[in-house]
Amino acid sequence: MKRPGVRLIRLSLHSLLFTLLLLSLGLKKCPDCGKTYEDTENYCADCVAPGGGPVRLKSHAAVQPASARPKATANRWQRAEGGALFDIAYDVELAVDGGYVVVGQTESFAAAVADTSGGPHRDAWLVKLGSDGRLEWQQPLGGAGEDYGHAVVKAGRSGFLVVGTTSAGIYHDSGLVIRTDAAGNGLWEEAYAASTGRTSWLQDAVAVPEGGFVMAGRASTLVGERYLTAAWLLKLGPDGNPLWEQCITGNGVGARARALAPCTDGGFLLVGYTGEPMPGWSNMSDVHVWRLNSAGSLVWERSFGGSLVDYGRGGCQTSDGGFAVVGRTQSFGDPLGNAWLLRLDSDGEALWSRTFGGIREDHARDIVQTPDGGFAITGFTCSSGGGKADVWLIRTDKDGNHLWTRTYGGKERDEGYALRQAGDGGFIIAGYTESFDEGQGDAWVIKTDANGYAE
Repeated sequence: MKRPGVRLIRLSLHSLLFTLLLLSLGLKKCPDCGKTYEDTENYCADCVAPGGGPVRLKSHAAVQPASARPKATANRWQRAEGGALFDIAYDVELAVDGGYVVVGQTESFAAAVADTSGGPHRDAWLVKLGSDGRLEWQQPLGGAGEDYGHAVVKAGRSGFLVVGTTSAGIYHDSGLVIRTDAAGNGLWEEAYAASTGRTSWLQDAVAVPEGGFVMAGRASTLVGERYLTAAWLLKLGPDGNPLWEQCITGNGVGARARALAPCTDGGFLLVGYTGEPMPGWSNMSDVHVWRLNSAGSLVWERSFGGSLVDYGRGGCQTSDGGFAVVGRTQSFGDPLGNAWLLRLDSDGEALWSRTFGGIREDHARDIVQTPDGGFAITGFTCSSGGGKADVWLIRTDKDGNHLWTRTYGGKERDEGYALRQAGDGGFIIAGYTESFDEGQGDAWVIKTDANGYAE
């Protein structure tokens, strides 16, 4: 009589011996197809994820093999969009029909305008995807200058507002604002410059209840006899007429605004940095947060940082009336830079902070608060994943404690810039990929489920 369990033990020993043999030969076994491949490779060349990316096997402890993950569905997907030249996505917005609108810059689909530098022309770019990631339309926007789309917001019941920068403005670089209809066709386009200075850039925008828009960026402002970079806040009416502006110079050391978030009282949270962040220089920049009322007047401002380069890139008001801010720090954590999460009370005083990352540079670019009071953060990491840089999604609880991390990418450089939570509880990330592009880099949009899986 055969004793139960003997065969199982023999199979386990056989599997162990086979694994040891593969390791001695410098090989790995793919958990999906069973084939072996050289240990020097990042992934099995015969296994490709449904979204177009390889099944990477270096990080099985942190990222489950594809065979153990949900397969791609209409609610989980990855899409690279672009052509033979350089294309990139900087922001994403939820559309009223359940799809997604992405804004960025395109060389591949730009208008055929001669570029004075001799290089390809660049236009701002608006792309509409369905809820399943299928391309519905794409529109290059802009004119004869170099045009960048940095942010997009819904405008009224239909249509969108794109903000960015154009080289065809009054002082070469000026803030660019384009109003489109629901199909991305331009309705009007204007360039704006700060009244106190010269070059101006717009980075972010929010729609206000009365129908206008408030946008933020930076402007070169004349202070005494020299120009200084200032955080710039601009309010426009629904038709694009300027209503007011604010320039904040950061107490004489310069300031830049990178993100703008609405507050429940009609005011705004402005996130950026003061000083000039230059690698290798100490005391050159700090995370800076401004709280403004509905008229753009300063309520309070706070600065956070250490002896190295620290800067803010995103923020939101929290359900308790406080704030959460993300950016990057070299002062706390690894000197090459870690992602940084700061939790503030309603007066801007720090409650706690957390750093995320490893021994290489890691960046946090955007944040949303989740319904359970926790947070989701996107950016990119060079410390984990399988490529030069991978798109990064971090999930924490309400106290900033790490719950899980997901990375997305291939062998090359892939970066995440903007994050929204979708109506189904999943997440939508807009960014850039060199791993899965058709040319010199493509816009990349990743839709995950609530657990961060996109395959």
